Amino acid sequence: IKKSENPDENMAQWNQGRYYICPDQTLILHKELLDFANYFTLTEKEIYLRKLVILRFQNIVSSIWPEAIVICHGSFSQGTSLSDGDLDLTIQNIPKDQDPINLLYELHDNMKKVNFFTKSRILTTSFVPIIKCVESPFQFKLDISFNNNVAIIKIIRFKHEIEKYPALLPLLIFIKYFIDYKKLNFPYHGGINNFMLGIMILNVIQSTPEKDQLNCGLLLLRFLDIYGNKFNYFTVGITTRNGGSLYSRIKE
Repeated sequence: IKKSENPDENMAQWNQGRYYICPDQTLILHKELLDFANYFTLTEKEIYLRKLVILRFQNIVSSIWPEAIVICHGSFSQGTSLSDGDLDLTIQNIPKDQDPINLLYELHDNMKKVNFFTKSRILTTSFVPIIKCVESPFQFKLDISFNNNVAIIKIIRFKHEIEKYPALLPLLIFIKYFIDYKKLNFPYHGGINNFMLGIMILNVIQSTPEKDQLNCGLLLLRFLDIYGNKFNYFTVGITTRNGGSLYSRIKE
């Protein structure tokens, strides 16, 4: 890696005036992916502002249900959030003797009273009923649900996978950025959510020889080749358990 004496004005911001020299082009791509991930990882200030929003929301929830606890899940809890990423929040210990849909409306009304959001909507027909809103004043997008235990389990599992496979984090940040740029990040429009993308990347890493599992450049090219050219989305499924494997989705 060398620092350019006359950085090109068109050079990518994450390069910070550097250029890479290596006979192996996948290693050049590897280093640039690391720089990209480092550049687009949330700053301490961005993390602090999001934690302020979560704390303010916890105060609202506690004023309604004192025993309730707000837990952040999704990309922010995993350290893979982009600057425009949503905050996914689930509330545990809500009253069990009341209809969760009614509780969603009660929560929404209390948030509205304190001007917590600038716009909102309640989705009661989704698999997990949620409140989607844009908070004020920082304009972060929030998805709020109740008792989403599966999402909490995913936090623990995903953090374990990131520790086990270090290449997972920079690859996920880069591919998430690419998917967001192409507007393919909305599952209800046929896009890919953060968890599914993580599973896809993890499967590529697990199916790569161990000696190459840290080469982000090689792994990115394999990812694009597998899911762009080879993978049969209709008949093949992915599991990352026990080292990862593919399976047939067709019932015999």
